[in-house]
Order: sequence, then structure tokens, then C-alpha cells
Amino acid sequence: MTSKTLIIGASGGIGNALVSRFADNGDEVIAVSRSGYVDSSWPDNVSSKTIAEHDEASISAFVEELKSQGIKLNNVVVTTGVLKDDDLGVNPEKRLEDMSENALASYFAVNSIIPALWLKHLDNH
Repeated sequence: MTSKTLIIGASGGIGNALVSRFADNGDEVIAVSRSGYVDSSWPDNVSSKTIAEHDEASISAFVEELKSQGIKLNNVVVTTGVLKDDDLGVNPEKRLEDMSENALASYFAVNSIIPALWLKHLDNH
């Protein structure tokens, strides 16, 4: 029986490597990213899905789409995360004076809230 694996954050280095690893092991892989990234080296058992906004409504809609298609997942890996983001002005702090409310909110949203929302909606899948 073929396993179905969902990789969230497939466009990042870790996510991309995991997509390749699971696909090479024979899994059917659903690679999710905000950009719809597709690596030319991915085999045919990888499908790429775009979720432009990682908010609760988008996550819920995607999971409901999987359910409506009868897709049952065996593995889910969330590789979203941020340490540095020039667009948001987020950089690793080296001193307490370097901390900012906006940077901390961005870290928490990407590194904690988004994975928790995926877990919430995939829990009954």
C-alpha cells in the first residue's frame, strides 16, 4: 500500500529535501507552499499545491478539499519557519535591545501559530 505524505513548506530547503526523500521511498507526496514551488527533480508521485495565505480559512479549506477527494494521509510534516526575513525586517536578535514587537509577532505566527492551525485541522483527517 502506498503511503500519502503531506509536506507543508515544500519550497524551503528542509521541505524540498523531505519531499524528495518521501517520494524516493515510494510515497505519494503532496508538496504545499505559498508559491506553488515545483522542483524539476521531483518524480511523478509528487503533486504541488499552492496555499497563498497560511491563515486558518485557507488551511481549513485545503484540508476539506483533501477530505472531499477521499485523500487519507499517512504522514504530515510541517517545515514552515522563519529566523530571518528581510521583507518583514526580521533578523535574529543578538542583544535584548535588538528585539521588536513586530519581529516577535512574526516569529510566533510562522513558527508556532501556523503549525498549530495545521494540526488543528488535520487532527480529524
